[in-house]
Amino acid sequence: MNAPVSTTFSPASERLIIYTCEHAGNDISYLEHEGREMADSDHIYLEQHWGYDIGAEQLTRGFIERTGGIGVFANFSRLICDPNRSVEHRTFIPQSIEERPLSWNLGLSDNEVSGRIQSLYEPFHNMVDAEIERTYAEQPFLFSVHSFTPNYQGETRDMEIAVLFDQYDSEAALFEQLIARHGFQTALNKPYSGYDDLIYSASAHGRKYDIPYLELEVRQDLLQDPTLRQRVEQCISESLMRLLEMPGVFEAGGVATSVQASDR
Repeated sequence: MNAPVSTTFSPASERLIIYTCEHAGNDISYLEHEGREMADSDHIYLEQHWGYDIGAEQLTRGFIERTGGIGVFANFSRLICDPNRSVEHRTFIPQSIEERPLSWNLGLSDNEVSGRIQSLYEPFHNMVDAEIERTYAEQPFLFSVHSFTPNYQGETRDMEIAVLFDQYDSEAALFEQLIARHGFQTALNKPYSGYDDLIYSASAHGRKYDIPYLELEVRQDLLQDPTLRQRVEQCISESLMRLLEMPGVFEAGGVATSVQASDR
């Protein structure tokens, strides 16, 4: 079985950021441990957004090169179990895709589910915990990185970059405005909402340690072109560092709800 989680580090010149990439990889080598096989017809899902967030790992590593920080990556496919869901969530282990049963998730026993949690899910979340605890004195910011498809079930998604949250509403709005200054089409809590328990990882760790967090969603076509991806890297890195430099940001007193003229 391949390593379920990997990390990277680059010295941070300013605020320490812990980047998490819950859907970085599409590895399913754990199935060998279970003695399960994948139907040939299911292989295509691993190469699509169902299996992992296309471009998210490269984007995360690009951020770390620009801002410094720590990266924690889940290498296993979310089709085995999803590290961005609670274990009680109905999509933690997906049973089907577009009403097609997934061969490797059919008839899982309780022991098999527990094995996936212990061998894949917990090592990822334990690593995030360890990095937060190790750097807690530096007041780290937790930033979860994801990508989404330009079209989902026939619905075209015009937005290019979105900020997801389940608290820190003002900071999320400011971050979105800073990103939009670079010419991108932006949105808040799209195409999914943090209030629907869909930013589980960032929320769970952020609340556990009382550190600030947000989640990022970037449309995949921006990440498949190297030139566009570099533009996204620069935009997000600059916008995030600017946000974290603002007085009162992520503090109890709150911050202004719009970018002032002096910040433009």
